[in-house]
Amino acid sequence: MRTIWALFGIMSLAGVAEACTVQVRISDTATAGPGVIFQAKSTAAAMFVRIGVKLEFTSTPKPSTCGKPIEIRFEAGSPGAERPDSLAYAMPYLESGTSIHVFVERVADLTTSNRRGVVLGHVLVHEITHVLEGTVRHSDSGVMKAHWDSGDFRAMESRALPFAPLDVLLLQGAGAGRPGSASALATAN
Repeated sequence: MRTIWALFGIMSLAGVAEACTVQVRISDTATAGPGVIFQAKSTAAAMFVRIGVKLEFTSTPKPSTCGKPIEIRFEAGSPGAERPDSLAYAMPYLESGTSIHVFVERVADLTTSNRRGVVLGHVLVHEITHVLEGTVRHSDSGVMKAHWDSGDFRAMESRALPFAPLDVLLLQGAGAGRPGSASALATAN
C-alpha cells in the first residue's frame, strides 16, 4: 500500500494528471426524464472534472482520450435475482456495446424527486469509474464504496461523495495514456 501512496505523490508532483475526455452515450433516457438526466450529467461531469477527467455526453460516440467510449443504458424495472440490491452494474471488461446498465426506478425509489438527478449522477460516476479503471474493485469510502448507507445518501444532498485517493490515482493513470495501468495497479493493491 505504501508503494501506491508513493506513486500517487510522485504523479501529483509531476503533474501527470492531464485532463482527458471520456465519450459517454446514454440510451433510453425517457425512463428518467429530461430534468433528472440534466442534473445527473451535470453532477457526474462536475465530480470527474475535479480529478482531471472530462465527460462528454454525446449521441454518437467517438474515440475518447481516456479509453473506449462508454455506452450506458437506462432500464425500467428491477435488476432481477442476480443483483437484488443493485442500482446499476458495469461490465468493465466488455470490449464494445453497453457496458453500464442503470435501474432508474430503483434510483428513483431512494430519494425525493428533486434529488434524483444528484443520486443518479453518483451512480453514473460509480459505474463509469469501474469501466475506466477496468476493474470491479471498490473503495472503503466515498463514491466507489460498494454499498452506500444512509449517511452517504444524506451527504449527497449537500456535496458530492469524494473519490478515494487510490481511485484518483487509477483514473489519472488511465488518462495519462497508459492503457492497462489502472488494472495493473488495482490488482496490486
